[in-house]
Amino acid sequence: MSLVLLILVGIYVVLIFGFFLGLIRVFFMFKSYESGHKPFVSIIVAFRNERQNLGRLLQQLCNQTYNVYEIVMVDDASDDGSLEFVKNFNCEKLTVFSLKQNYGKKAAIKFGLSKAKGQIIGFTDADCIVSNSWIEQMVDCMIGQKTDLCLGNVAIIYDKLLSMSAVQALEFSSLLASTAGAVGLNMPIMSNGANLFVKRELASKAELKHDLASGDDVFLLHYAVKNRRKIGFCPGSRATVQTLAQKNLHHFVMQRIRWASKASKYNLLFPKFVAIVVFLANLAIFISIFLSLRLFFELILIKTIVDLMLLTSYLARYRQLKLLFWLPIIEIFYIFYAVGIAILSQISSYEWKGRKYKTN
Repeated sequence: MSLVLLILVGIYVVLIFGFFLGLIRVFFMFKSYESGHKPFVSIIVAFRNERQNLGRLLQQLCNQTYNVYEIVMVDDASDDGSLEFVKNFNCEKLTVFSLKQNYGKKAAIKFGLSKAKGQIIGFTDADCIVSNSWIEQMVDCMIGQKTDLCLGNVAIIYDKLLSMSAVQALEFSSLLASTAGAVGLNMPIMSNGANLFVKRELASKAELKHDLASGDDVFLLHYAVKNRRKIGFCPGSRATVQTLAQKNLHHFVMQRIRWASKASKYNLLFPKFVAIVVFLANLAIFISIFLSLRLFFELILIKTIVDLMLLTSYLARYRQLKLLFWLPIIEIFYIFYAVGIAILSQISSYEWKGRKYKTN
């Protein structure tokens, strides 16, 4: 039994070390492109009950250094005054629509795509913060890397190191480091709709699995991979989008269940393989607790070393190394969290934006 557990963790180590090499490749190959070609860009934001965040985002989107673009805002049945606020916002780049039927984020995105005029489509979320050169950097990365779809960095905002938001920031960093590392290996596995740019013709063709509440970003990526389109990652600091931490543990768990529930719908082998490896490695460490404390500490040490390699490279790039303060706690927590969320994502329901969804 001990040998089996060691093998499972060993496979995880090889996988994460591969992501580490891919991440180094992404960072090493990156250089700032300044293309003279300025394609028209449409930024699509689907929003629901985000009145408190919309003013900040719209102010940032309306003051971009890139000047050939439009902002397409699509309301998904908000009841907190969000739609009225956006309609009254003074910005010549802004166009506002409201869904009359087929509610949900994917329906809003599909509707936004039907109204967008851009050759390139950029996506972000209503609760995000973007730099004033966000569009410019992402477009330059797309053109410079000659990609059909470009992912950008996303970071969780935290107020102080000793806070729940900082813990979330570190956990989220592991996802983004793996995302970038997988792109560096030319084997993309996941994406984040808070920072994604894609050619319009590709976005319009993609099947986003409208029977699921979320996953528009991941299934768009998988469609691109399946059709052998070139995927890139833009690691430039000016391309980073910041997003808010979850308010409490309940919201955090609901979000992670929502994300994990998509795994069973993946139609690419490598993303499924990664999900299974992560689950089995953490399950192996969990089982080792009941076999031998020495074995448990040996396995978790092995896992921590390779996680540290990946996270250190990623966090150093964005000057967030202080988040590693939480790594020992995260490593212990993640054993139970990864196993629990994986199981709950297949058997339970979750709440999102005031709506309840079944995972399967």
